[in-house]
Amino acid sequence: MADYTLYGVALSIPAVKVGTALNMTGCTYDYKHVNLRGGEGKTPEYLAISRFGQVPALVKGDLKLVQSDVILEYIGETTGKLWPTDRMDRYRAKEWFAWELDLLYPGIALPRGLKRFSAGEPAAVVEFQKKRGERALGMLNDHLGKAKWLAGSAASLADVAVAVDCHYVDDADLSLDPFPAVKEWVGRVSALPGWKNPKELLPMPAA
Repeated sequence: MADYTLYGVALSIPAVKVGTALNMTGCTYDYKHVNLRGGEGKTPEYLAISRFGQVPALVKGDLKLVQSDVILEYIGETTGKLWPTDRMDRYRAKEWFAWELDLLYPGIALPRGLKRFSAGEPAAVVEFQKKRGERALGMLNDHLGKAKWLAGSAASLADVAVAVDCHYVDDADLSLDPFPAVKEWVGRVSALPGWKNPKELLPMPAA
């Protein structure tokens, strides 16, 4: 029997982050696709699982958790894997979670979404969002020019969350080439046990 059930969408970066974290901490899970476009996220059945009607959602018995980085923190705390043992390093990991959701994720996911799902969006809007992504990657590059990992002296789920985002830069017409420290670090994260290509992690629904 699997440890968890993960509700998600294969194209959802936050859902992929959670699937990656589960894989890398040795947790087993059943995966259930949520047809958000078909309105499944608004059904009473799914709202009883995910109060915001979003993905991902992680379920274990009576436990129902939403919001990807909250789920990652839970996974880290309950497994003790890829989670700092030092109190201040845990705070640093949480800082990176908050930063990722505030700046890096929107700077990659929004231009990616506009390009993929909103054809005809004004170019100025796309470029504005890409600038946010470039700014975030520059900040990340500055940090990684001085440190091997994001929070403390070992890899953590903060590294996992941010590295998953970075695997989608090409979808947003961005590149890691101007950010060599980030590019090298993504390679380190990708070499950790349990890592899989984020774009192939969750199954696409049958047509």
